Amino acid sequence: MGNDSKNLTQDAITNTNDVAARVQDSAAGTQSAAARVNDVAASTQSTTARANDAAGKKNWFEIFKLSLGEFRKLRVITFCGLMAALAIVLNYVASIQIGPYVRIGFSNVPNVIVDFLFGPAVGGIFAGVLDILKLMLKPSGAYFPGFTLSAVLGGLIYGFAFYRKPVSVKRVFLANLIVKVFDNIILNSLWLHIMYGKALAALLPARIVSNAVMLPVDTALFCLILKAADRTVRKEFSK
Repeated sequence: MGNDSKNLTQDAITNTNDVAARVQDSAAGTQSAAARVNDVAASTQSTTARANDAAGKKNWFEIFKLSLGEFRKLRVITFCGLMAALAIVLNYVASIQIGPYVRIGFSNVPNVIVDFLFGPAVGGIFAGVLDILKLMLKPSGAYFPGFTLSAVLGGLIYGFAFYRKPVSVKRVFLANLIVKVFDNIILNSLWLHIMYGKALAALLPARIVSNAVMLPVDTALFCLILKAADRTVRKEFSK
């Protein structure tokens, strides 16, 4: 009887060990399957990243091409005319001239709306034409084509940054930063140096300060205006 009990106990222990071994084998198989799933997921992510990179490289041309297509719409031309009129009014009533080389104002707000809605091609041409119109209607010195070039570049930068993209503080801040540093501080200071022979060392400090002050102001203002345009006007032009 005692031997039978021992045999039963040993059999139970053996069965338990067998079950434990099978559980371990199953766990190992599960881990192996999970590892294969992770490998597939990593491969998929890598493929997606490469596809996104390729799409990003095409986007510059595609975005510009889409923007050019906006010119075929009569209501786009009409809206640009209205924005140009608003910009000219703001140039009179919402611009402050600080000395001969620094001006602070909000007449570029309509430009940014056009860039946001219709992209870099429309925005660049709009900015260039508007720069000439402003000078004709409110002369602030001799015409210099460099400033028109700066205006066009600003329209291109904002257009590529905003066209058919979600509005975010980071995006608006970075676009403003690029325009203010490259366009306003570097290029426009260079044009003033060429026009008036003023040393860059004398021009840059005041221009750096004015643009640094306006950077957070413009970022906050553009975020509010573009979000409002995104909820209202953009829907009308996307139909």
